[in-house]
Amino acid sequence: MPWRNMKVHERVVLLRWVLPITIFVVVLVYQLVLFRWIHDEVGFVQHTALEISVYGIVGPVIMFLALSWVAQGLRQKENAERLVHERERFLANITDNSAEAIISLDTNLLMRSWNQGARRIFGYTSEQMVGQHIEKLFSIHNRKSEIIDLQNTLKELGIVLDYETAFLQRTETPIPVEMTITSMFNDDSQLEGYSMIVHDVSLSKRREKMLDEERKRIAGEIHDSFAQDLYSVTLKLEVCQKLIEDKELEATKTEIDLVRSVIKKGLRDVRRAIFALQPIDLEEMGFDAAIQHLLQQYKQLYHFSLTTDLHSLGKQLPRRSQILLFRTLQECLNNVTKHSHAQQVWVTMIINNKNELVMIVKDNGQGFLPDKVDAKAHLGLTHMKEQVERQGGRTSVDTDLGIGTSVQVTLPLNSFKGTQNGNHQSVGR
Repeated sequence: MPWRNMKVHERVVLLRWVLPITIFVVVLVYQLVLFRWIHDEVGFVQHTALEISVYGIVGPVIMFLALSWVAQGLRQKENAERLVHERERFLANITDNSAEAIISLDTNLLMRSWNQGARRIFGYTSEQMVGQHIEKLFSIHNRKSEIIDLQNTLKELGIVLDYETAFLQRTETPIPVEMTITSMFNDDSQLEGYSMIVHDVSLSKRREKMLDEERKRIAGEIHDSFAQDLYSVTLKLEVCQKLIEDKELEATKTEIDLVRSVIKKGLRDVRRAIFALQPIDLEEMGFDAAIQHLLQQYKQLYHFSLTTDLHSLGKQLPRRSQILLFRTLQECLNNVTKHSHAQQVWVTMIINNKNELVMIVKDNGQGFLPDKVDAKAHLGLTHMKEQVERQGGRTSVDTDLGIGTSVQVTLPLNSFKGTQNGNHQSVGR
């Protein structure tokens, strides 16, 4: 019925008119109809009892029903308000505890709120930032032009999507960010302000840089090895053709043997490049099994003698450290097969008495002089060293001409306490 959906104030207004009329009608009917009949037919006592019943019971009953109707509306209103408040608290908790920086702005781009994600990324507290202009976050070199661009875009489109720039932390350190700004309107479609979500893309930028450098390194290897080998084969075949024309069979056989060896070398280089690009799923295989799989594949592909001392470590390491150790081991093995020409390789993974994880990759190859090494040749290992240091670890390289090379990586297990394993990831080789 429609009256069930009436708002509380509508019910009160209705009762303000209905109750007096209802009471008037009841009293009128009683006085004009029942009163005369009761007065003539029954005695004084019965008449008095009836009047007490009418005025003492019927009136309160009408008031009770009316107030119950109002109370029902109040309960519905309170329940609706409670649900709204719970949803508001839930959304506020999501906003405040989000890993992203979520900042609300007024129409003048002054900050009105500052969540925990913003504090974590930039280092400022809400007390320090609320009331400040958004320009405080921009680099001083381009803040005016960028803010003008943002204001023009918001005025034209009402939203700014995936805008990349650099913001300043409290330490004045610039960090790359990606942000989205959305206009917020009230019920009358009037602009109230803006909601800004900022994502720190420092890690993804570092990964992009590493990936780009890795691509360049692989392209350089292909150019310096396989492409050069193909060119060498072309020249050798031309020599063979001339020797055949001159009927110098012995010299032709010698050149063919050289061509065969160059082709075999090029084939090994291609296999190594393909092998290095194949991904291994650490989540599916598990860290310990993935390490064993990697070592066996290198051993079968390059035919060196392998000695291992591997402790089960997968459950003691967070996912990011597993990936780091896997990639470091891969880079060490790549250097062994490409530069060292070793016949014997030793791989050790243990936990020492200082509660540190120690990985040692040692070979009996030709070694090198550290102060004369080509930086490009060991670019991958340099990146791994930087990653190890970011996780509180350290690396050392012990080598010299003719004595082989030993690479040691040490990671403190104490720094992993409480670290989450993270998401499902594949590791490119």
